[in-house]
Amino acid sequence: MWKRLILVQGHRRSGTTWIAAVLGKAEDVSLIPYEPLWLKHHPETDASIQIIEKRRKSGWYIDFNSEDEDQVLFARLIRKHLETLVDFYFGGPVNTLVIKEPHPNWMPVLRAAVRPDHVIFLDRHPLGILNSYEKSGLYDGWETDDEWQKFLVYMQKTSPELLPVLEKIKHPAKRVVYMAYIGRRLCLEAQEDLPFTVVQYEPLCLDPYNEFEKIFRDLGWRWDGAIQEMIKPLVDPDGENESGFVAVHKRSEERAYAWRKEMAPHLIRSISRFLEKIGWEVDRMPEFEPLNFEEKLRCGRIYLKRRYSWLRRFGLRSVLKSL
Repeated sequence: MWKRLILVQGHRRSGTTWIAAVLGKAEDVSLIPYEPLWLKHHPETDASIQIIEKRRKSGWYIDFNSEDEDQVLFARLIRKHLETLVDFYFGGPVNTLVIKEPHPNWMPVLRAAVRPDHVIFLDRHPLGILNSYEKSGLYDGWETDDEWQKFLVYMQKTSPELLPVLEKIKHPAKRVVYMAYIGRRLCLEAQEDLPFTVVQYEPLCLDPYNEFEKIFRDLGWRWDGAIQEMIKPLVDPDGENESGFVAVHKRSEERAYAWRKEMAPHLIRSISRFLEKIGWEVDRMPEFEPLNFEEKLRCGRIYLKRRYSWLRRFGLRSVLKSL
């Protein structure tokens, strides 16, 4: 159903929707809207119900072994589902297909299913990821407590010596950071024999045209003034920024540092110390100035509003746990 497949990878809320939308503007490229495995946003296929069951029973890391019949079946179901979506959205085979899947811990089975010709991994600073979690209420909405329990089972099998340390991590933000850290490492290790490009999110935001030109040329795609005009609404839109969970029309330079106006200052400090503690050297983000007084006031107001909403919904104990 496709001659070439480009897979965009990265952690959730790392910008995969945005970069996939830009890549979808390339000549003779077809883009599946949303990730194919975000099943509620696509028509039901013969395989989708079985995929839900398989995913529900799977652990945090979905491995692939060609001698494991269950894992082989899972990969075949994903492949069948994707082929059906291509036929639904495009009416038949396409030349180049772009899909995105922001779950690096699913990479082995996904890679076996779709057999990508090139993988693009979007590497975003953890504070940027956490800003989106905090802003959109995703700690609860994405059931990070349940995901963390699956993650602990995985770590028990692979790194049992770390379990006493991991079990002491209670704040949901730190849990997300640690899972992102391990998922990133696993995803990068899995690509040794594939054409693979790591794209740093913050430099991409600050210099989008030059950085996207590098990506297009790396993929062997045409890049000229016409392409720049086509992607302009996605990197430098006229008027107000688009709002919403999967918004792609935003000014690029504002994407890199949105967390400065959204995250509580004490959480920024706490996560920064946590990154140093776990050894995640974040050298891909330009140095930034401390929050100014206006930003601190804005962060404080937003933070108190969220805690009040959390209190009404979950009670005092949950609020104290999230501080």
